[in-house]
Amino acid sequence: MMYYSRFNELCAILEPGKPPKADKVAILSDATRLLNQLRTEAQKLKQSNESLQDSIKSLKVCQSINSQNIWITIRPFTGVQVVAAG
Repeated sequence: MMYYSRFNELCAILEPGKPPKADKVAILSDATRLLNQLRTEAQKLKQSNESLQDSIKSLKVCQSINSQNIWITIRPFTGVQVVAAG
């Protein structure tokens, strides 16, 4: 009886508002699919967060350098040019 209740709870989480499925294999398959999707989405968000953190660090460095009247020009595929204002 306890398992039936837990499967109903799981089904309600997976498909809110729909009547619970009777097929336990289908419920577990849906849960597995959802968990894999969430795991993939979490990994993408983690990578995006790391990229944004790197961008913030770069912007802080540029801001610090610019406050000292040093300008940096970043050109794709050609490198970085540093010019001290004088």
